[in-house]
Amino acid sequence: MRKIFILTGIALVLMSCGKTSRTTIGVRISGAEPGLEVAVVTSDSTYVTALDSVGSAVVVLAENVKPDYASLRIGRMGLKLFIEPGKSLEMALNLEDKQAGPVFTGAGAKKVEYLNANALHFPDFKVDEETFIQQLGEREARLLAYLDSMAFDAAFTAKEKKRLHYSVYSFLPLYPSYHRYYAQDNLYKPSENYYSALKAVLVEEPELIDMPEYIRTLQGGMNTYVAKDFASFGPNDYLKKQLAYVQENINDPALSEKLVHDIAIKDVAENGTAHWDIIQPVYEAKVV
Repeated sequence: MRKIFILTGIALVLMSCGKTSRTTIGVRISGAEPGLEVAVVTSDSTYVTALDSVGSAVVVLAENVKPDYASLRIGRMGLKLFIEPGKSLEMALNLEDKQAGPVFTGAGAKKVEYLNANALHFPDFKVDEETFIQQLGEREARLLAYLDSMAFDAAFTAKEKKRLHYSVYSFLPLYPSYHRYYAQDNLYKPSENYYSALKAVLVEEPELIDMPEYIRTLQGGMNTYVAKDFASFGPNDYLKKQLAYVQENINDPALSEKLVHDIAIKDVAENGTAHWDIIQPVYEAKVV
């Protein structure tokens, strides 16, 4: 369950006393209104504070914070972070200079600059599926080559390679519907080669359960795969096939629990308890 920490000036002072190795995120913004909300969001916690009268704020993370991706949210702006326990990072921004972007200093600044300078652009869904799959592979190769050129430490590089892989291939499950739309080809049906490529992406990696790119790709790939013969589906067949896919293909308890829970939450949000008789047996078996 995500924990939310509301940080005040007094709390920050108290938390800093006696600490020799804190993990902090400092923010300095010129031209911002005092009181603007600043949040650091990790995989399991959200830390919330606000800019003071001179546009500064410091977020002190929990002692047991793990090295992982996070996000920094300042008002409507969002930036990617990589948290390194025991190290501090600072971000400065001048809102009055429209041409200037955020400047990062401190430990890990190079990683954070890298993460925020490499946006993943939308691929061309109009091309045929063979070309599309080839282009995804080429895109991943370019991103990995650039990552290697940065000479980051081995642990971060290994983790980032996984994130890049699933960031790129998160577009693969979208191809059938997006191709029909962008290519104006309503008769297009994915080939077996497409489904083989999709199946190859649906790999169990429970250590990545907190990585949004991985979960998005796994869920999207599963949903596209089970919709393979959607035209011949009867009532509720799609829901049944989603649940059956998890039961038959996902062995890790934590992953299967998350997938079943998310399927249930989505269906209940859309249909209330109308399909609970279908969901309940699987939910009780998979969700603790």
